[in-house]
Amino acid sequence: MIDENMKIIHLIRHYKEIIIRVLADAVIINVAILISLGLRFLEIVLVDFEGIVAPTLFASYVHAYLLNGPILTVAMVVIFYFHGIYTRTRGYIGKFKLLVILRAVTTAFLLFGTLHYIVWQAQLPNAFPRGVLIMGWLLTLLFTAGARVTKDMLIPSSKVTEKLPIQIPIKLMGQVLVIGGCGYIGSVLCRKLLAEGYRVRVLDNLMFGMQSIDEISTYEDFEFQKGDFRDVESVVHAMKGIDKVVHLGAIVGDPACDIDSQFTVDVNFAATRMIAEVAKGYGVERLLFASTCSVYGASNEILDEHSTLSPISLYAETKIDAEEILIKSADSNFNPVILRLATIFGYSPRPRFDLVANLFTAQAYYDHKITVVNGEQWRPFIHVEDVAESICVILCAPRDVVKGQVYNIGGNDMNYRISELGQIIARNIPGTEVVEKTVKGDLRNYRVSFDKIVREIGFHPTHSLKDGIIGIIEAFKNGDVSDHTHERYSNVSYTRRILEDERMKTRRTTLKESAIV
Repeated sequence: MIDENMKIIHLIRHYKEIIIRVLADAVIINVAILISLGLRFLEIVLVDFEGIVAPTLFASYVHAYLLNGPILTVAMVVIFYFHGIYTRTRGYIGKFKLLVILRAVTTAFLLFGTLHYIVWQAQLPNAFPRGVLIMGWLLTLLFTAGARVTKDMLIPSSKVTEKLPIQIPIKLMGQVLVIGGCGYIGSVLCRKLLAEGYRVRVLDNLMFGMQSIDEISTYEDFEFQKGDFRDVESVVHAMKGIDKVVHLGAIVGDPACDIDSQFTVDVNFAATRMIAEVAKGYGVERLLFASTCSVYGASNEILDEHSTLSPISLYAETKIDAEEILIKSADSNFNPVILRLATIFGYSPRPRFDLVANLFTAQAYYDHKITVVNGEQWRPFIHVEDVAESICVILCAPRDVVKGQVYNIGGNDMNYRISELGQIIARNIPGTEVVEKTVKGDLRNYRVSFDKIVREIGFHPTHSLKDGIIGIIEAFKNGDVSDHTHERYSNVSYTRRILEDERMKTRRTTLKESAIV
């Protein structure tokens, strides 16, 4: 439970910010109307003057403004509020933000104009001229959009601090189920969702323990359910009351998937199909599925969401099969969205050191030597914080924009050869030697375009490779990671352990049944 005093501080800060935004918009609306009235007055007096007495016209315009200005101002603020402009601003970025503002301003002026000229005109002889309303609409749109775009340029949303007690808004935005919420991405995402004002429920089998969510486990808007997402009863129980689902649970990475192919298919494909069916049955509006850019396989071209899929691993094959099932399940009420993630790096409350950038950083820090294997291969990269941010943005994007869509998640300036990656890390950790060698095996080689998510939603990653390197080094220095070679930091090692445990349980069950017989 967050301390009550902190909640009071939150409440004050939250509503103070809203009041400031409301006042700013009220000023903008009135300035726009006054400019429009002034231009119309000058046009009549200087151009179309036909015996009109200027003081009389001026007085009538002042009266019209005093009578109608407050009504339009209140209407605009109320409509802005119901469009989420005062409560969900972080989700409104780029082209999406401009579209929301256009819709809100247009709705307000259309509603006011309809009432103004059809319902009230008989009672309000001093009505706004139609030209004034049209000019007022245009100026209000320009001023409100311009103010917010300028603010975003000066203070990017990504620069907001991420310390949860300072970030949790009072207004909640619905309940999200995060499947695999204790993992590498999930432990970062849950914190961001809480900061956005969501209620968060996690379904996780604690394969990697619960340490990654200990910090948030007592928050009143956070709920944890231990369970295996392959088990339909666990999924049904977790799905009750949920608005949106983020499915991160999977056996991740080629080596881990190759340990037991049937287990991989059960986890990555069969369970996903069942989760989609349960979600539809419970009326879940949106399901975000974490896929991978590995589905593109090997290519010398720059690949986008329409490129041919050429999986060269079981991991990629199961992700493609799951994508197809989800896209086919879409209907007017159920909206799956596929996220093809670039290769992730950076520190997380549940760290991983079987990821190439994180592994290279650990090698450079402790051994002062990086071993680069097959360095000519291309990979796209993205920081784990940016992955979580992209999910938050897509969760609150308009349904018509994202329904049934596939998005590559990453940045165009983050496509690197593995050898380049090694050199960048070596430059940031002086004294590091880079050793390159070529071996047969991993054939993946792909550069990816991320234009679609920029174009349709306006999402840009904000963390560089250097940011990721610094974050991991700080974790080493602070003692957050004592031994990066420990099996808990490797999906491969833990997958082997899980499979061994399941086999032992099966053997014990078989022996008990045999003894009973």
